Amino acid sequence: MTCPVSIRAYAHLLYRMLHRIYTDFLHVPGLLSKVRLFYMTTMRANSSVSQVSKKTGGHYFNVMVLQQMQCFQGAALGDANDDRTVHQLDFDPQLSAHEKKRVWLYWLQRASILLPRGANGTTGAFAGMYDPGVRARFRAFVARGFI
Repeated sequence: MTCPVSIRAYAHLLYRMLHRIYTDFLHVPGLLSKVRLFYMTTMRANSSVSQVSKKTGGHYFNVMVLQQMQCFQGAALGDANDDRTVHQLDFDPQLSAHEKKRVWLYWLQRASILLPRGANGTTGAFAGMYDPGVRARFRAFVARGFI
């Protein structure tokens, strides 16, 4: 069974966002290899969005949540019946900068809560927006624009 083009597009977009979050904001590029994506109905807010596997240590993120945010649009590049088709997604041009920032903050916070204390080099501190370095890097990103 192949994955529909639209789901692959959202998965690709979420992975790109998480790549930026793990490497540029949180400064934990080594943990990017733990990222796993899944697609399922959200039943409980926290555990259905992101979680850490106690067995493997994998960081699991639900692609459907990004899709349900309804803030992206795009077009298929290629034949919709071809598995190699790429569906490019970008923020809906109707969204304000504030709304785009909220999307990025949401996923930054979801990734941050999966990290162990001190994961980004600050001994005993939580990663994420509580860390002054993460806040500064995120503010600089916001000042430059969005994907």
